Amino acid sequence: MINPLSTFHRSRLPHVSPVGGTFFVTFRLADALPQHLVLKFRDEYYKEVAALKTMGLSGDELNRRTTLARRKYFGRFEHQLDQRPYGSCILENPACAKILIEQIRKYDGDWYELQAYSIMPNHVHLLLNFVEQIVSEDQSYQNPDLLKSTYVPLCRVLQRIKGASARYINKYLGQTGTLWQKDSCDHWIRHNEKWENFYYYTLNNPFKAGLIEEGEIWPFSYGKYDTVCTADFSRRNAKSAD
Repeated sequence: MINPLSTFHRSRLPHVSPVGGTFFVTFRLADALPQHLVLKFRDEYYKEVAALKTMGLSGDELNRRTTLARRKYFGRFEHQLDQRPYGSCILENPACAKILIEQIRKYDGDWYELQAYSIMPNHVHLLLNFVEQIVSEDQSYQNPDLLKSTYVPLCRVLQRIKGASARYINKYLGQTGTLWQKDSCDHWIRHNEKWENFYYYTLNNPFKAGLIEEGEIWPFSYGKYDTVCTADFSRRNAKSAD
């Protein structure tokens, strides 16, 4: 099995993206948070990482603690996004949400297995499994040399989804300009982590944010292993992905 741990940096933030991995992804509208908060959180993250590098930690320990710092950094964004919707919140518009969902579903079964999503007013949660690209129809692993030229990594998938949805949503709204925040939060779900926590966190988000009440269905959520997302379901299965 091919499983190289590829790490790339965007906006000085590390993204670990192993071939065939499963990822919990969050991305948000460009105006989803006040700029002063974005700068504050980012500055505090950079300072924490800089301090870690002066502590003489081993490579593995430095990587572990840097990963924890990054998760805390994005967790603060998550908290703000859920506590108070900010900005244009154009994803409240059903037409805009449907445009985005169409792009998310477009590559399901080819580049990834779409396991869950929730479209919130100003941000999006996805759960994607990339094993689709490394296992053939007979359940054997693809040829490594072939994968080098055919594999589509998470970063390119997000570029496609965000790029196309931005064009179509802007066209629908009769506007131009940047729609999405450039960087995304992507967490590789490791073997020792509970996949279910991320799955139910994604489906629970509309209820957690107060968008639905008991017995109501959120129309812009999807769980492959549950037919609908209701407040009752979310209340029973509410777990944190942190």
